[in-house]
Amino acid sequence: MHSISSIVYLAGILVESFPFCYLCDLLVEDCDDLCNLLGQSNWIDAEPRYKSTLRIFMHNLQQPIIFVAGGIFLISMSTNIKMAKFAFSVMTVVQQMNLAERLK
Repeated sequence: MHSISSIVYLAGILVESFPFCYLCDLLVEDCDDLCNLLGQSNWIDAEPRYKSTLRIFMHNLQQPIIFVAGGIFLISMSTNIKMAKFAFSVMTVVQQMNLAERLK
């Protein structure tokens, strides 16, 4: 019974946070690709307005996008997996020490 509850708890944590972390990783990758695509565009023969906009984009793309939750930890798939492992470890410690029964 404890193993079933552990699996359900771990699955709940992953289902809750996986989509957001996955989308953050995709957005970071898309921003990296945008820099390459803008550099390969036909900017030499473009209008001055396009060139000035391109300079602004290239300048802002030099700083990587970093998503931070609460100013504490990064939001990414690796962090999502680390948090799930940590939550599972805490739950296992609580079950092995019978803390729930001791607090009753």
